[in-house]
Amino acid sequence: FLAGTPIPDTFVVTSGNAFEGTKHLEYQSACGNGEAACYENLRWQNVGVNMATLPAASFESAYYEFAIACNGGHSYWSDFRLSFGTNPLRNYNPLTVRCDGAYRLYQIPLRLFSANDGPLSFSELAAGLNEFTTPGGLWTAGTWVRVDELRFRW
Repeated sequence: FLAGTPIPDTFVVTSGNAFEGTKHLEYQSACGNGEAACYENLRWQNVGVNMATLPAASFESAYYEFAIACNGGHSYWSDFRLSFGTNPLRNYNPLTVRCDGAYRLYQIPLRLFSANDGPLSFSELAAGLNEFTTPGGLWTAGTWVRVDELRFRW
């Protein structure tokens, strides 16, 4: 289903309740010390997705697409991050993730991901996708977060 390593290790591939198909990624928020909510970046490292098929002429219109469903309180500040090769993480934030149990499809243009040294560039893509964070958010204790159909489109 997906190469690489999840962080935290409770962000897992599971069956049922998918946006499309039969499998999706799922996380169950488990806050410590009786906290009502806690921030967690749902990451996957060492993904190894080849981006060589994206033509340079399509970079301006290319986007990262994914579906998210969650329950509990909405995550009013959510982070989305991508890293290609050994380049720094490129961020897109803030975005509110509505948590009412229904899947929503998100599309973020690749050119909007940035870091302190500037926006994501086409040349970084050649190194291949190393890591994604989809999403990082403030999750109510006990909330489930489901992520499905992660893809790049152009």
